[in-house]
Amino acid sequence: MTTTAPGAAPRVGLVTAAHAVDAPDPLEAALEAAGASVGRLGWDPDADPSAALAAADAASYGVLVLRPPLGEAGHLADLLAWAAAERVTRLANPADLLRWAVHRGHLTELGSRGVPVLPTRVVPAASDDVLDQLAECPWEELVVSSAVATGAEDEGGGDGPGGGSPPAALTGRRDDPAVLEHAALLAATADVVVQPRATSPRSLVLVGGALVAPADAGRAEDGDRSADLRAALAALQVAPARVDVVRVRLVDHDGIGVVAAVDAVAPDVGEHPRVLEALAAHLVGLARA
Repeated sequence: MTTTAPGAAPRVGLVTAAHAVDAPDPLEAALEAAGASVGRLGWDPDADPSAALAAADAASYGVLVLRPPLGEAGHLADLLAWAAAERVTRLANPADLLRWAVHRGHLTELGSRGVPVLPTRVVPAASDDVLDQLAECPWEELVVSSAVATGAEDEGGGDGPGGGSPPAALTGRRDDPAVLEHAALLAATADVVVQPRATSPRSLVLVGGALVAPADAGRAEDGDRSADLRAALAALQVAPARVDVVRVRLVDHDGIGVVAAVDAVAPDVGEHPRVLEALAAHLVGLARA
């Protein structure tokens, strides 16, 4: 891990998909304004992560942060395994948090710890009773999606429970043959998450465990978000490691706001100046430590 020498500019590395490494990133300007030296590192899931990031001199950075787009979440294990084994530099967020957040099963843990969450059922990969498990769900309308996803992959305006369109998500009635077939197809190779269709998707961005801004600031229906903030902070209390930056997705279910996902893997935090400034200041602090 690199320690910033007194008087030297802290180095912050932005890790993104190799095909997007030259694309503009608004965080870069915010970091430079905060006094950081910024580098861009391309992540190619089909390449050897050790060789690729070693070539980019990842160890010379005080902190690395995953930025969207990152690519398929299923390949993230390679990057996390490399980071944990090599311990080349500090990650924001830590690898333990990324492993926990990348699988939507974290919602079941949150629910068991008293956090208000969207009801979630995880159907294990290779289950031979997928249809029976869906039939046991008490909701008439279901959202069926892959259990593994990055926050960046959730963007969109589809029918995902958090307001985006999770990878390979499909919404429909519980007895819809298309929904049943879709769930069986996904479960053949991966864990599947089944949730009720929810309403009023929204999200909060937290940096260093503190609220910075709603990710959807400016919505006409915005009002008191204190209940949302309490739910988001309760979720972070359960997280297994330090939380540097997350986007907590919330929806309404049975008349109350509940957590639909904690995006910690390359979360899309938007371009709100207050968010970018707070995140840049936090990353510079990590790089100096």
